[in-house]
Amino acid sequence: MNGLPQAEAAAFAQSRAFLESIETTETTRSYKIVLLLAMISVDAIPGVIGIDNLVEQVARFAARYLKVRADFSVDLGDAEGLRRMLIGGPIHTS
Repeated sequence: MNGLPQAEAAAFAQSRAFLESIETTETTRSYKIVLLLAMISVDAIPGVIGIDNLVEQVARFAARYLKVRADFSVDLGDAEGLRRMLIGGPIHTS
């Protein structure tokens, strides 16, 4: 597949829909990008991460960058508020 080694081509094929959805996802704020970066930083893509750990990682990552921190509509120190914002926004649980 386009010159990728077999293992990488298989990984791409398995993740293609996910990667394409990220590529076309609209972002008006940095929430989704920070969420993805937080998950990547703890090897949770692919994988599983608990909501409390995710909230902690998002807060830690977002706090590192002034412009990203300013983009969040909740105080990063308010874990419950951040959790509600993430679930109501980029996570969308059902």
